[in-house]
Amino acid sequence: MPLPIPIPTNYAGLALLTYKTSTFYLQIPLARINSFCLKPLKYLLFLGWCILGVEGDLAVQSGGEGVDPDGQLNDQDIYYCVSNTGVFLYGCPMHRALMVLYLFNKISCRLLTLR
Repeated sequence: MPLPIPIPTNYAGLALLTYKTSTFYLQIPLARINSFCLKPLKYLLFLGWCILGVEGDLAVQSGGEGVDPDGQLNDQDIYYCVSNTGVFLYGCPMHRALMVLYLFNKISCRLLTLR
């Protein structure tokens, strides 16, 4: 079971991968999301597709049922990218995707967090 994800006030969380007790996720400012689009959940779904390279759904819990992408995004909401195929990054198994994203986090991006 993954550990709880701490999301600060005025941010939303997008969990990209979960493995055992680790979750790889983004903390995104709500002001930034709302300035980019009219449908913030569709934007999060798009971000998940861009990063993971696979289509899927957003869910409110890891492995859960998909939510309506036309819904509202509230302060400190956390959404999980749920793949329909079980593979990420253009066919890589999940453990390889975790390694690639972890290295990307170490090299270039402070928003990405592996707990």
